[in-house]
Amino acid sequence: MHRLFLSLCLGIALALAGFGPAGAESLTLEQAQQKAMVANRSLLQAQARERASVYGVTEAVGHILPTVTVSEIYLRSNDPVTAFGTDLAQGTFSLQEFSQSDPNEPDIAEDYITRIEGTQPIFTGGKVLTGLYQASENRKAAVAGLSAAEIDTLGAVEEAYVNALRARAFVDFTTQLIAALERHARTAQDQFDTGRVLESEVLQAQVHLGKARVGQVEAQSQYELALARLNYLIGEAQDRPWELSDPTAAECSMPSLDDMIGRALTEHPQLIAADHRTNAAKARTVMAATSFVPTLGVQATYNFHDEEDLFGDQAEDWTVMVAARWNIFNGFKDVSRTAAARRNAAAAELALDDHREQFALGVRQNYRALSTSAQKLNVADAARERAERHRTIMSNRYEQGLVPIATLLDAQTDLVEATTNALNARYDHILAERMLLHSVGARTCADLADTTETKGE
Repeated sequence: MHRLFLSLCLGIALALAGFGPAGAESLTLEQAQQKAMVANRSLLQAQARERASVYGVTEAVGHILPTVTVSEIYLRSNDPVTAFGTDLAQGTFSLQEFSQSDPNEPDIAEDYITRIEGTQPIFTGGKVLTGLYQASENRKAAVAGLSAAEIDTLGAVEEAYVNALRARAFVDFTTQLIAALERHARTAQDQFDTGRVLESEVLQAQVHLGKARVGQVEAQSQYELALARLNYLIGEAQDRPWELSDPTAAECSMPSLDDMIGRALTEHPQLIAADHRTNAAKARTVMAATSFVPTLGVQATYNFHDEEDLFGDQAEDWTVMVAARWNIFNGFKDVSRTAAARRNAAAAELALDDHREQFALGVRQNYRALSTSAQKLNVADAARERAERHRTIMSNRYEQGLVPIATLLDAQTDLVEATTNALNARYDHILAERMLLHSVGARTCADLADTTETKGE
């Protein structure tokens, strides 16, 4: 597809190779993507979120397991009931001392208590299992989200890399254009000095030369910004220079539009993540409703008492308790929480449907953009070749004194426009193909081919 454009591409590639900053290290698109996979800041955040999601699952599992706590308590009181109970717990109660004292005015009692307490839920009305399912869905969403972030990062690096190449190509082109216009301006000045042309022709040449120089400044600025964007995405210093090389054309064998949309709806990581988040939202509805179901659990407490020391073993006691709890009314908090969860789940369903429609539309747009860019590439290349021939003819005629410089400059302007269109068409086509791949959840043509072959089998 790029055969007609080979001459221009080769010229640009050679110019880029010789125009790079002195000592600049070479960087291919594949190398840039590899750097981004380990240093891109957005991707590192997604990786951290994915790792954090593991602990949501382990936390949910923890609600199934028993909990055990150890506590140290120091008690000092002259409350009659507390003092009496402390003596009993410590095993120091004496009926004789009790009968000889005033129970309403006991001595100050002190107790050092080491308490071990364990709790085991038996039935929670589905709350624990629902929480585990919700955490599992959030975990799956995070994993899919990381895959989507990787695809987004690859796409962003590709776009930045190609735009940097595009900007660099315009720098080179404006350099060549300035050299040509300087020759025209010198020729016009020489002809004016000999009285062969009017001063207006000299001024016309100088105006076009000035415009080209302004364009070169703008092109250089765009290149530096594009390179800074690329360096930001791959985790390098933003002012680091690189010698970039044109990426190899992928030339994927694209399936039909319907197949591409079908793949996006079933395999794109962002939609997979959204589906799991929707399931998690539905689980929250079930979890909120469990507040109305009775719960059952076992609690065991073991106490060690001592009059003087912590961690003492003067006396001990234990208690085992089975408790059932049923929430009858708590000020409409559970009712409101359940209603909100239902509506949030409904909103998540609507958002998922909207995501699917957006992805289908995105694939359709990218599919059309690829087809359009291929046609524009061929047309723009042909127009550029014709403009180049026309400029050459007008240049020869101008040198022979057959046409005024205005005619030559018009031909030069047409060539500038045609070359600009051809450059943009080429890089737009490269991006269009890669954006279509990413819009269906594929990273490379090989990923797309693997899926197509699997479906065919």
